[in-house]
Amino acid sequence: MSQPASRPRAFAPDLIRAVAIALVILLHLTGNARTTPDLDGVLGVTFHAISRVSVPLFVMLSGWLLLTAPVRSAGDFWRRRLPRTLWPLLGASAFFIFWRAWLYGDSWTVVSALKGFIAASIYYHLWYLYLILGLYLITPLLRTWYIHADTANRRLALLFWIGLLVVPPIIHRLTGPEWFLTGEMWLDYGGFYVLGAWLGAREPDASACRWAALALIGGLFVTVVGTWLVTLPGHPQSTLFHDYVRPNIALMSIGAFVLLQRLGRTAPPPTVAAPVRWIARYSLWIYLAHPVVLELCGTGRAGPWLQSLMQGGALSLLGATLFTLAVCAAAGSLVSRAGALLAPGSSPS
Repeated sequence: MSQPASRPRAFAPDLIRAVAIALVILLHLTGNARTTPDLDGVLGVTFHAISRVSVPLFVMLSGWLLLTAPVRSAGDFWRRRLPRTLWPLLGASAFFIFWRAWLYGDSWTVVSALKGFIAASIYYHLWYLYLILGLYLITPLLRTWYIHADTANRRLALLFWIGLLVVPPIIHRLTGPEWFLTGEMWLDYGGFYVLGAWLGAREPDASACRWAALALIGGLFVTVVGTWLVTLPGHPQSTLFHDYVRPNIALMSIGAFVLLQRLGRTAPPPTVAAPVRWIARYSLWIYLAHPVVLELCGTGRAGPWLQSLMQGGALSLLGATLFTLAVCAAAGSLVSRAGALLAPGSSPS
């Protein structure tokens, strides 16, 4: 979601960003998929599995754009980057406090609001902004290491991260207690961050794309089949294989990133590139606002037709995803343009 201040307008980052935000919406639409022995059950579980690459794609894209950027002082980087996430987080938190009070009748005090903000529990999707803030805080250190590290050093760091993905869940399964490293978000997602820079610096050739396709298909197969095996028939899907830092999700994410990078190497015709760039431009708006659209439509407050779209079969959820993308991007565009009119000399973002 984060875009560097000055960088050639390559198409691949916009493509990755647009696909990732579309998958975020699909993720939330298919969260209640059930393992029923019909087309909706199979597609629902499969759509939800593939949508799990959304957050890793965003994190890898941020690592690609930020860890390989020219080195600035830590203070300069933080002054440029932190407000871009902190102010939207504060604004969205205030909005969703009122939203919960209106939609669900929740009551809030100043103390409970502050506790919710500190605990990242005001609304289910805002956790990602806390993750990005944490990654921004360690970016100056990571960028200095990444630029000066040789290839062997980078590979060793990535192997260490892969070990953190694989070993702690096994220990937790065997022994019961939570291993102390599993709760460290920067270790969990910092690997995706560095991996994005490492992959982004390489031009994927045909061989790399074949391996990427194999990783994507293999990770998807493990996720879908594993979910079916550990879920009782007809019940809501198990989340055992769905954690963003599970090895199967990491494999899918790496494959998707490389394939999208290769696909976006050259910009498509304007009729295709324009909507992709438009969605990518307002991806932060879409991320913050999409729960509002999903809940207004899903609860019937926006009309029965939209409610049936949001609660229909697996194929109708693809239409619901496109509808939500368009509505949220349009809202972001209108608000940005209104802000530009109120502040002459600025431009919509």
